[in-house]
Amino acid sequence: MKKQGFTLIELLVVIAVIGILAGTLLVSLGGARQQARDTRIISSLNQLRAIAELRYSVTGDYRNVYDNGADAEIQRLKSDISANGGVLTIVPTAQSQSYCASSSLNTAGTTFCVDSTGVAERAKACDGAQRKCI
Repeated sequence: MKKQGFTLIELLVVIAVIGILAGTLLVSLGGARQQARDTRIISSLNQLRAIAELRYSVTGDYRNVYDNGADAEIQRLKSDISANGGVLTIVPTAQSQSYCASSSLNTAGTTFCVDSTGVAERAKACDGAQRKCI
């Protein structure tokens, strides 16, 4: 007599193997999600830098680049950075001739920084005195 179909043991083994493979896949995707959030934060900071340079080309200073709650574009970028696990910090000068903006990334101990000198890189933070990425 020929055997018809699969036994219960065979089906359970296949289900267990599929479960193990699915679990491994989900664990490996966790790092990709973290990198995606970091990329989104970096993109928002680069948008902030572009906004700052456009405003500088019109007004000759960075007066409107600060996080004072009045600017809708900067508030949108701040919200996007917060939604992805970062914290936006903008350090202006009193004369509005330079600025430095940074955010922590999801990668442990990493910060991304942009400033008025054109720097956009992973750095320690903004230098409060010089308004530059360090």
